[in-house]
Amino acid sequence: MKYLLIILCFFLIGCSGRPTIGMKDQVFGEKAKHIVWIQIPGLSLEHLAFLKMDLQSANEKVSFERMNCVGGSWSFNLKELRPDFSSGFNSQILGSKNVKGTCEDLDRNSVWSYYERAGYSSAIYEAPARGLKSFTELKSCSTNFNPMKNSVVWIQDKLPNENYQTFHFQENPNQNKVGVYYDKSCSKKGCYSKLRDNVVNLWKSFSQELPKTFLMVRDASFIKAIRNKKYLEAKETLVELNQVVDFFLAQSDVSLVITSSEAMGIEFPKAGRSWEMVEKRGLNVNYKRSQLLAPVFAHGPGAENFCGVYEESEIFKRFLWNPEKNILDLVF
Repeated sequence: MKYLLIILCFFLIGCSGRPTIGMKDQVFGEKAKHIVWIQIPGLSLEHLAFLKMDLQSANEKVSFERMNCVGGSWSFNLKELRPDFSSGFNSQILGSKNVKGTCEDLDRNSVWSYYERAGYSSAIYEAPARGLKSFTELKSCSTNFNPMKNSVVWIQDKLPNENYQTFHFQENPNQNKVGVYYDKSCSKKGCYSKLRDNVVNLWKSFSQELPKTFLMVRDASFIKAIRNKKYLEAKETLVELNQVVDFFLAQSDVSLVITSSEAMGIEFPKAGRSWEMVEKRGLNVNYKRSQLLAPVFAHGPGAENFCGVYEESEIFKRFLWNPEKNILDLVF
């Protein structure tokens, strides 16, 4: 009897432990009502130094450091060792390693199309730049992949013609209906609305009307600045993205996932004046080639699925994995 009591005590103590990941609380096996996926091409872990070195306290953390899980994805496929980020993101969205850069790549269903079957409403926010093809450019491909069929698509770019509608983050909710909208604040000279203002306010308006939502955010401005050696501009973009991350971390019942592709390494200096010169003058400190491993960040319900190191095509199934059934839960 004595031994049975001891065993029972150990059992109760074990069951009373709080589930955690990386010393942070985590509830396993849940699905969030709201999914937010942010794709940031070119981002590597070391780029967070742009944010870290500006903090006033050594104990302060940037928003990216507060994620439940940090993983890594191999940025290669069956055709290329270092594919461009557009191909990499297609691999993540569609779950395919066989990416050729043609319409054939898109003959699959996207991650959010499966969420739509489960009653989620989808929206896409794009801040296109050189190298990132807008989903609106894929209309000529006659494939299963048609993200605009059931989605609200907001594009941070000038209106190409009068056939499209416009949006502004301070305006009415008509811009939340299925269709393609261009940023009213954009012109040939650029856009006046900030990424944070657009993403945060559009998501607030979109999600408050709907019980379950899936938001995809695609922003290529960071890698554009890195490639052009405009490191101060890259830092400012990262500061804005950090604010967006900070907002979503504060929301309840939100699963936040951030992925990169074609991560661009930077040879950061040791300290002092050299560091200042990198930001102000944009010295040539880029690595010659992109890195083979890109970071993945996750927070909230389902974050545990994104821990570890894996091929970037696996990101697709990690969104859909059901640990209780031990299968890809494609229809929930």
